[in-house]
Amino acid sequence: MPSRSPRGQNHERSTLSSVLALLANALTAANWFLFLGGGLALALIIVRTRTEEEKLLERFADSYRAYMMRTGRFFPRLGANRRGA
Repeated sequence: MPSRSPRGQNHERSTLSSVLALLANALTAANWFLFLGGGLALALIIVRTRTEEEKLLERFADSYRAYMMRTGRFFPRLGANRRGA
């Protein structure tokens, strides 16, 4: 598994931006339906991410575990060891 990633210091940068966009749309529209739909989407993303990480751990084992320790799942880890990232 490559130690350098275009994603930088978090695993799911596109996922995070999607969740923030859903939240912004719900707040801008002042619509509870959009807010609840965004909450459901967030829950599904969390479940999918956990499943994806389990599969990556099966395939890449220690190298992916080390990557997980250097990076955050949805938000960057501040002050994390960035050597090799």
